[in-house]
Amino acid sequence: MSGTRLCVLLGELGYEGAETLDPDSFEWPFQYDDARPILDWICSSLRSSNVLSLSDLSRYEQFLQEEKLLEGEDLEFAYDSISAFSSRRDNQEEVFGAEEPLKDIRQYLAF
Repeated sequence: MSGTRLCVLLGELGYEGAETLDPDSFEWPFQYDDARPILDWICSSLRSSNVLSLSDLSRYEQFLQEEKLLEGEDLEFAYDSISAFSSRRDNQEEVFGAEEPLKDIRQYLAF
């Protein structure tokens, strides 16, 4: 029952009132061939870690109002400055240290 999967997911994601939802009333969208793939993806892919908490959402809205969100080149520069897998090679030695090249570390991570 896909409606049941959707209702369970809504509960896991913290939707208020999820316990009062009737799974049978959510079966009809899954009957449409065009809608089923996206609904199946949603049910199998979304997790609470993919959803902003109310405090995170509030913090985001505060940043938006204060114009403190990074965008464009500023965002790319900030990401590259902290990302271990940056496309910039000069950053990788700072993150991993000069003793162990990135390719050596990647071999330890390969399972």
